[in-house]
Amino acid sequence: MNELQVIGNRIRIARTMAGFSQAQLAEKVNLSQKTFQRYERAETIIDAVSLKRVAEATGVSVAWIMYEPEEIEKLDGLLLSFNEKQLKFFYQQMELTAMNICQNW
Repeated sequence: MNELQVIGNRIRIARTMAGFSQAQLAEKVNLSQKTFQRYERAETIIDAVSLKRVAEATGVSVAWIMYEPEEIEKLDGLLLSFNEKQLKFFYQQMELTAMNICQNW
């Protein structure tokens, strides 16, 4: 997987986990849906301003979208195998787990 594909996949994962459709997130960050699709499909390089807006809107860091440490790569492999419904379920389970840990701490 090349760097552009990593970025596109991470944008898709962040968008899905944040509960946005492509159209919703594109509108929120002032992009056309077509441009946003090109970013996710790794057809176009995302500019720095749009990257920052996507990260802020989805609650992830720019570093998470851009870089490929081994730990993140393993999780990405798992998350990329999920469809959108599975990603949403996974994210909900992670939230519940985090809430349970905080309550029991």
